[in-house]
Formats: sequence, C-alpha cells, structure tokens
Amino acid sequence: MKPIVNSVEILDCVFDPDLDLYAVLGRATAASKKPFKAGWLSRDQEHFIELQHFSRQSSASQHFNDAAHGDITPESNAVYEDHQRHAVYAWEDEYIAAFATKLDETDMQKLVRKVARMERQRAPKIRFKEEGRSSHFLPADYAIEFGHRDDITVLHEMAHAIHFNMNDERGKDYVNHAPQFVWILIGLYSKYANFNYQYLTTSAYKAGILGDMDAKHNLHPDGHMDLS
Repeated sequence: MKPIVNSVEILDCVFDPDLDLYAVLGRATAASKKPFKAGWLSRDQEHFIELQHFSRQSSASQHFNDAAHGDITPESNAVYEDHQRHAVYAWEDEYIAAFATKLDETDMQKLVRKVARMERQRAPKIRFKEEGRSSHFLPADYAIEFGHRDDITVLHEMAHAIHFNMNDERGKDYVNHAPQFVWILIGLYSKYANFNYQYLTTSAYKAGILGDMDAKHNLHPDGHMDLS
C-alpha cells in the first residue's frame, strides 16, 4: 500500500476480496477541519471511492471498522460494474476451456447436485437454453440457465451460487467476478475438474485476478479467501 494517496496518509487498510477494493483509514497531509478520512480505495491505489471526512479519529476509525468488516459497502454503482469480468473470461479461455468435458443435461444436473452437496450449499434450480447461448446464475430466482453443456460451465456458475450465498447470509453487496469469486472457482476447478491447484493459482496470479494477496483481508467468517 502506498503511504500517501491523493494527499491522504494511509493509517490502516484492509482488502475486501468481494468488492476488489481497500477499506481505508487515513489522515489529510494538509491542515483541515476534518483531517481524518475513511472509505474505500481502488485496487490500483489511484482514487478514493466515497471517502468520508471526520474531525475526530475515533469517528473515522468506527467508519473504517464498519467498512473493513463488510457492515457497510459503497453506494456508488460504478463499484459494481464488474470490471474484472473480462479478465476472468480471458483467463478461462487461455488456461481452462481446452480441458472442458462435454456433458449431457442429466450429467450436468448430477454435477450441480454433487457440488452443492459437497460444498454444503443449496442446489440451484436448473434451466436449459438453446445450446451455444450464454449461461447465467440468476440470484433472484436462485437458478442457473445453461446455454453450454460442459463441466467447466457448471463449475463457473456454481461458483457464482456459492459466492452469492456467502454474501447473502451477511446481507453484503459484492462484485460478481471479484477476487473472492476467483478463489472459489479455483477451489471448484481443483476439486471437481482435476486441475492442478498450483497451475490454477499461478495462471490466475499472472492474469491479475486474485486481488492483493499481501494485504490484510476482509475474510468470510467461514474461511480464508483460498478455499482449497
């Protein structure tokens, strides 16, 4: 973490892998009536998001702690535009897609149920679309619409379901293809598609989709970001 960002000295920070942002506590480097700051900082550490200003450090610290524990999240729609989505798709295209196993609809249903059982999740409803169309997890219906017929698609959409459940239980907003999603996906690919775990993490790190692995993290109560 940079020690100073946009004239704000960073006093503390926590990386949130569901938002792909840092929750930050800071202090203005210049004289100010409200010198203490708390809010969110982009992963590239270039700009703040919804930075709040406080006259007392204790108030700023409380806001920071709420953000760091996921009790409050940014309201800006720009945060949830899923900027990492295309990078995740490109990683899968380059390192994963060639190893996909074709499945019929019955086998896809079996794999969904198996992953749900093994990961202690609710099994989503399943709908099949015309083959070749896009596939989606639909949180509002807790359903997956499959336009592809292979194991990689099943695991990708099940990772979305698991990510949704992790955050829904806490009432927390999240970004669909954020680093936390990628870690879940890596775990599923390793367990259910026989990918080498080191191959997955190394390639995902190269693709820049794992977040800040060196920072303090806003971790889920039930486990580390690394879900292997």
